[in-house]
Amino acid sequence: MRIHRFALTVVLFLLPATAVHSQARKCDEADSITGVKRTASKGFEYLIFEIRRDRASDSPFSPESYRVEEAEPPFTDYSGEETIPVSGAKFRKVTFISVKLYSNDDYCEIDTDGFKPGDLVKDLKLLYAFEGVAEFAVGFAEDARFISGYSYDAGNFTKVVIKFRKAGK
Repeated sequence: MRIHRFALTVVLFLLPATAVHSQARKCDEADSITGVKRTASKGFEYLIFEIRRDRASDSPFSPESYRVEEAEPPFTDYSGEETIPVSGAKFRKVTFISVKLYSNDDYCEIDTDGFKPGDLVKDLKLLYAFEGVAEFAVGFAEDARFISGYSYDAGNFTKVVIKFRKAGK
């Protein structure tokens, strides 16, 4: 009985500390990726990454700050040791350079809750976010075609759009 009480006390003491450290706050500062979502319209599907801008800054987010390239599985994390499964028949990698991933020495989490699979875009996985670089893998359907990647300013945000459509249309 004494051992069980001790174990329960230890678990209850450590539980709040581990819960606090395992929950990173959402990224919301200038130059951070605040979210990503998938939308669809008239036969097209779009992945939209939202980057918060500092309106007072002289260095707005630029097209050189990201790239979209063909990719093939297996996908791995930054160390190259952990394989990350990505659904789809074809793939692209989206890499962001010079994004803010920390604030006051606290890691922030890129919010991907807005992503839901669609008919064309099947999966989105964050491969890694380390030292200002965030890399995502995008899986899409065999009958989908990557069209383009572009960005535009929308108030205090820059939207980076990755556009897909059904092949043959």
